[in-house]
Amino acid sequence: MTVQDNIETVFNQYLTKHRPDSVQIVEFDPGHVIVEEGEPMQHFYFTIEGKTKVFKDYENGKTFLLGFFDGLGVLGDIEYFHSIPATCTVQVVEPIKAYKISYSAIDIFYKNDIDFVTNMLLQLSRKVLHSNEITANNMVYPLEVRLASYLLSIATDEHEHALPNLEDLSNNLGTSYPHLFRKLKEFEDDNLISRKRHQIRIINREELTTIARGNIYESPLDDESTLA
Repeated sequence: MTVQDNIETVFNQYLTKHRPDSVQIVEFDPGHVIVEEGEPMQHFYFTIEGKTKVFKDYENGKTFLLGFFDGLGVLGDIEYFHSIPATCTVQVVEPIKAYKISYSAIDIFYKNDIDFVTNMLLQLSRKVLHSNEITANNMVYPLEVRLASYLLSIATDEHEHALPNLEDLSNNLGTSYPHLFRKLKEFEDDNLISRKRHQIRIINREELTTIARGNIYESPLDDESTLA
């Protein structure tokens, strides 16, 4: 879907009582944390362009990757309906553009709007399905599949891209640092990637995509991706 398609979806399915020029649009650069787990939320974000990484942190220091999402998505829905702090962290991978609207405005215009609530329930169900699939994939697929999928998600072109700290990445992928290091070295030896300090570049995207089974971390449900 194009950015214009995403804008039309936001205002035809969700913000039906608003016009695009009446809602604040915000932009975020790669690395920016839009939503931080445990923090109070007061706004919905309807993303129309860009890619994010969604993950949860645990008390033992481990991080669980929930997936990567691009294009159209909604942040803040679970928190709004349950009046709870952010349930996970959302970090920008590729520059994000989003419409931002306060919970108080939603209360005024949409709280009793059956179409708004129905569409929110539909995208929430997609979110649950995707979360279940990612959990299953993390348990079923070997590290090489998970790592290849992760690299495809963060390195979307042939240029060099920032690679997270390997300790953090090993937590994201549910493996040990030595195991991750060995697998990265294998990918380098097989000329699939090149790595220099904290930068990575994909050399053979076709082969890496085959190893990744397409990409187990990208939302497979439909063109209407969902976020956190």
